[in-house]
Amino acid sequence: MVTEIVDPLGRLIIPDGGFAVEKLSSDDFNPAKLQAGHIYELDCVAGDKNVSLGLPSDLTEEEQAIIDEATGATEGSIPSLGGFVLVTDNCNLVFDDSVNYKNAVFAAAGAGTGRDAIQGSSYVQLGNMDSTTSCDTDPVVIISGSGASFAGGMSSRNAQFIVDGNLNLAAPGNDDSVFTQDGSNFWVNGNAYLAAGHSFQSCADRSDGVFMQPYFARLVL
Repeated sequence: MVTEIVDPLGRLIIPDGGFAVEKLSSDDFNPAKLQAGHIYELDCVAGDKNVSLGLPSDLTEEEQAIIDEATGATEGSIPSLGGFVLVTDNCNLVFDDSVNYKNAVFAAAGAGTGRDAIQGSSYVQLGNMDSTTSCDTDPVVIISGSGASFAGGMSSRNAQFIVDGNLNLAAPGNDDSVFTQDGSNFWVNGNAYLAAGHSFQSCADRSDGVFMQPYFARLVL
């Protein structure tokens, strides 16, 4: 499997200094150690199919320092991670509400279990959720070789979802809150199932050029 980040003209984008490529295994995978400037190739060992992208509840001092340095997270706020690419062709990626990912690319072909290659628990946040920022910063690209499903309360900002199967955004349970997808785009090859409790809107600074993305992500299987 090859993952390429290209601009609208099809030219490969290699940031200044390039990316360091690192292979990871599900048996010792820890999202807290994902660092900017890396392309990570994740492999699921026998028996492992779903890999959690949530932060461990018992972070070491070293792991906490990495997160603090990368995000400037304050006590009580949701830490953020990003600046990397994570790809896998035999794992399902599972997001949760313990970390906010922004300026990152996630691509999963799926584990062949019949479950969606991209999954999320309640209250997942993708993208820079600060409403004072413009939608041309901190993009998130989610690529699924099968389906993508998120439990209630998923929020996104400047996120690009490329889903080969079905997309399912569930309702946020008994909560009357409305969760917003700001300046996000959804390309779905199957069916899109959208429950109540979601609001889709463009960002003012991007509404005139919604299809002129800063880059495209291409998953080659």
